[in-house]
Amino acid sequence: MRDYAELPLLHPELFQQVGVRPGRGILLYGPPGNGKTMLARAVAGESGAHIETICGPELLSKWLGESERMLREIFERAAQLSPSVIIMDEVDAIAGSRSQPDTHYLREVVSQLLVLMDGLSDRGRILIIATTNCPDYIDPAILRPGRIDRRVFMGAPDRIGRITLFKKLLSHMPIADDVQPETLADITTGLSGAEIEHLINEAGLLSIKEAIANNASANS
Repeated sequence: MRDYAELPLLHPELFQQVGVRPGRGILLYGPPGNGKTMLARAVAGESGAHIETICGPELLSKWLGESERMLREIFERAAQLSPSVIIMDEVDAIAGSRSQPDTHYLREVVSQLLVLMDGLSDRGRILIIATTNCPDYIDPAILRPGRIDRRVFMGAPDRIGRITLFKKLLSHMPIADDVQPETLADITTGLSGAEIEHLINEAGLLSIKEAIANNASANS
């Protein structure tokens, strides 16, 4: 995914030489808590591109035309500061299927987003990285090639991913000699990254409570 995202931003001349169109958009989808937004930010940051962030629920406005105006401003700013990455977090909130009867208020927003995405070829080097927990809720027009060209599923981390995560999260904590990331990874199969982070945080809180209780006993 990183090559797909970074190459067009860092080496656009290669695509011109070969005569192919670089990808315009990537969709990261999967259950919550597995680092979709974190990965999007990491890829954007490593490419050195300007970053614009759209949080779907926050973009929606009760004022007519306000959401569309904010979308236009974001794309225009991204074009002016290209190469740019536009991160659309929870994209299903602003790009829901227009065929559903309860999404009439989103139709203008979706239509504006489609126009802006189709205009990327004239707006400089801009890549869209969208994230969602609910890919089935997104309007199919958003997901067609030329708008969102690649989809990447992000499920729960595998054993190697869990080991890496435990090493990172435990690196700044005092731990006993018998606490091994490999052992922890073996007993946390199926947990999301957020659940693993919460587990370690809870363990840290328990150790604090234990230390307080021990100090109280020693002073009594």
